[in-house]
Amino acid sequence: MTGPRRGARPSAALDGPSSAFFETTLGASANVGATVAAQTTLASLKLPAGTYVVVGSTAVWDFVAPEVAHCNLNDSRVGDFGVSDVTTTTSSYMSSASLVGAFPTPGSTISLRCWSTDGHTHAQDSDLAAIKVGSLSP
Repeated sequence: MTGPRRGARPSAALDGPSSAFFETTLGASANVGATVAAQTTLASLKLPAGTYVVVGSTAVWDFVAPEVAHCNLNDSRVGDFGVSDVTTTTSSYMSSASLVGAFPTPGSTISLRCWSTDGHTHAQDSDLAAIKVGSLSP
């Protein structure tokens, strides 16, 4: 068996600094843009230099017609680095978009953004978290 056993602590060489940054819009709803150029920023975080694991999620719905909502994680210096396409429903149920990415940055703003091909799609309860790590391993 390789690697640490369940309950065992990894060696100090694998430990790294960590800090967490988080934004949530629990209970808030936003109409998402109807084109990629008009996509809506649902949450954003300004990050200092470092290496991060980023997780974003949002609930989407469109009560008029089933639609595909396109959501992404965006770095202000690099561009999109995580994409999720979710089909909405016309029922009272919401679909969920979950995204994850990891990257080093000299300092930038990351955002969770969505758009759809009509003007009736909404996003709600959006979360964005970035955890600063010492290093990334595949």
